Amino acid sequence: MDIKGVCNSVEINNNIANLNIYGDIAGSEWDCWSEEDVCPKIVSDFLENTKGKELHIHINSGGGSAFAGVAIYNMLRAREGKTIVHVDALAASAASVIALSGDEIIMPAGSMLMIHEPWSAAVGNSAELRKEAENLDKICENMLGIYRNHLVNADDSEKIADMVKAESWLSGDECKELFKNVIVENELKACACIRGESMMHYRLPAGLEIVEEKSKGVDEVAAEIEKMIAEIEIDECLWN
Repeated sequence: MDIKGVCNSVEINNNIANLNIYGDIAGSEWDCWSEEDVCPKIVSDFLENTKGKELHIHINSGGGSAFAGVAIYNMLRAREGKTIVHVDALAASAASVIALSGDEIIMPAGSMLMIHEPWSAAVGNSAELRKEAENLDKICENMLGIYRNHLVNADDSEKIADMVKAESWLSGDECKELFKNVIVENELKACACIRGESMMHYRLPAGLEIVEEKSKGVDEVAAEIEKMIAEIEIDECLWN
């Protein structure tokens, strides 16, 4: 899978690198359903070329896999060089963990972080379902540990736990009050819509909508079919 396609926009110039995370956070390349989705392997490969460079990460993501988010967070925290995170519109769920990896976290007016308890789908008997619930509690506690490590005030430990339990949508000013290294910019750069499968499961605040991909018209589909047939005919000519 092409890293440039998956990360939507990747650029390395001199001593500055840029990476956009504009899709879901997936566990592997096989789980990346769109060109905007990212996974730890793709980010790891990209980081190989950024050692010692200043890295700017732009995020507009509804989240995804909790473990993938933690893996990317740990990679970014361990890398050599300054990391600056820009929350262009939304860093939700696993993407909120990635956002906290920055030495600086820049949030323009209108941008938000969303934090909540992890969830999953499970099938099985009562013992298996109870085990799944216990696992979710452990995952939640681990993610809470990351949030707590970045608190401005350690006394807000229970407060952040309550916010995660309630599913909280935080403005830049609220994030600056809670977390270290948050810089709020007054210039409005955020968008009011977002794409991503993960967003279907959240209680969205007023003003934020999910945009569905525009379906192709009959003429567009017909043109693509004709192009595929032409390519097949060309291949047959080459093989004959």
